[in-house]
Amino acid sequence: MNKKLTTAEFTFSLVLLLICGLFVLGVLYFVLYIDTSNNPNRSYFKTGPITKKPATLMLELNNPDNDLLVFNKELEISGKTIPNSYVLVTNMSDDIVIKSRSDGSFSGEFELSDGVNEIKIISFDQNGEQKEVERAVYFSKEKI
Repeated sequence: MNKKLTTAEFTFSLVLLLICGLFVLGVLYFVLYIDTSNNPNRSYFKTGPITKKPATLMLELNNPDNDLLVFNKELEISGKTIPNSYVLVTNMSDDIVIKSRSDGSFSGEFELSDGVNEIKIISFDQNGEQKEVERAVYFSKEKI
C-alpha cells in the first residue's frame, strides 16, 4: 500500500502537525509560567514546584556551655533554631518542650538534679527531622 500524497494532503498534514505542536507548547507554557497566585480558587501547583530547596534544620545553643558548673538549681536554656518548631530539653529525670518564636529563638528554664546533668537539646521540624546537641552541666548546692 504505497499511496502517494497529493500536494494538498501533504500541506494539510504539515499544518495539522504544526497546530498540534503549538498546542502542546501552549499547554506547557501555561503549566510552567502562568502565575496562579492572583486567583486563589485555582489549584494548579498550589504547593509550588515539584522540587524545592531543602530546608536545613539548625540548632545553635547560646546557653548552657558544655562542662558548666552552676550553683543555681534552675538553668536557662536558650538558642536558635528554625522558626515555630519544637525543642525538647531532656535528661534522665526531667523533660520540657519549648516552642521557638517566629525568629527561631527559644528559651526556657530547666530544673537540674544534684551532680552531673547530661542534657540533650533536640530540635524537630515539621517533617520529623531532628538535630541534637548534648551538654554536661554540673550542679552543686555548695559554692566552692
